[in-house]
Amino acid sequence: MPTTETISAGFLRHRVVLQMPVQARDSMGGTITTWQDLATIWAGIEPLQGKEWFADARDTSEQWTIVTIRYRIGVKPTMRIKFGTTIYDIRAVADIDLRNRKLRLTCREVI
Repeated sequence: MPTTETISAGFLRHRVVLQMPVQARDSMGGTITTWQDLATIWAGIEPLQGKEWFADARDTSEQWTIVTIRYRIGVKPTMRIKFGTTIYDIRAVADIDLRNRKLRLTCREVI
């Protein structure tokens, strides 16, 4: 994590898509969740830890990641980040230093 007041351009080297959930009707009249792209932005991506376990007779992996972006109003834990084919569910949003300059998104990728 950079220690300077602003985020360096080199740190935000990954192009990601911020997505929000949208409720839609399926052909049976039920509700399904689809994802709408909100913005394509630059981000820093830092894997934190990984763990694997055997659950329900199948292998499951979990990867926790910190995604750092420039400050944006309205980013919520119900949203997600798409990086290539990888999807990160946002679990927590923190305004680093409470100065409206950068956001730290604690994310989880379930494989």
